[in-house]
Amino acid sequence: MEITEKSFWEIFWAKIKLPQTVDYNFKNDRVIAETIKKYIPKCNFDKNVLEIGCAPGKWLVMFNKELNYKICGFEYCEPAYYKTLENLEMNGIGKNVTDIKLIDFLNIEFKKTYDIVVSLGFIEHFENVENIFNKHVQLLHDQSYLIIGVPNFKGLNYFIQSLIDKHIQQKILPNHNLSVMNLKLLDSFATTNNLNKVFSGYIGGFEPSLFNTEIDNTVLRFLLRLLIKLSSIIFGNINNKIVSGYILTIYKY
Repeated sequence: MEITEKSFWEIFWAKIKLPQTVDYNFKNDRVIAETIKKYIPKCNFDKNVLEIGCAPGKWLVMFNKELNYKICGFEYCEPAYYKTLENLEMNGIGKNVTDIKLIDFLNIEFKKTYDIVVSLGFIEHFENVENIFNKHVQLLHDQSYLIIGVPNFKGLNYFIQSLIDKHIQQKILPNHNLSVMNLKLLDSFATTNNLNKVFSGYIGGFEPSLFNTEIDNTVLRFLLRLLIKLSSIIFGNINNKIVSGYILTIYKY
């Protein structure tokens, strides 16, 4: 069962401005990209990568332009699907190396496998996360890679976001399954599916961009921004389950 309603995504993606690519000046983008490129080999457009929940396509742009993969993507929300197509075109990626589908990942039987399957910020929006993980595995073949990434709203991040959620309409924490923000859990899913761990870790240190502090309470807004600034200074380069902003795992079949 999906935690986040489709209407939430329709509103969200309708507002996204294009073009978009991985921003190496933005720490969260940079550490994800650098980790992926450290462990995923380049090819010569003879292999493909599938991103599940691919909008707006910036990671597919990276895989195509920096690692030389043919790119595929699944999206089930129409605004997100069309934004992805538009973004790829704006980034000069031709249709001969793309295959983006408007499709419900949960309700299809897969007949094709991929060299890399990736989802970043996807599985934490579902209750039955083990089933969602297993469905990713169905898309793999021998020697395929599986990349799963989720934000980390545990520890200090949970405390900060819970304060923000009390003062905003579209609350963040209820739209995320916090149980999946756990490396041991993700690694256990991989072990059950006979996947070999390539990389599994907390990355990026404390990430201030995880939080939107635009709330009406002036005093709380000031205190939150001060807390986030101090946390960034103190924990910006420390990685653990209490302070890191992101969890990334890479497995090989």
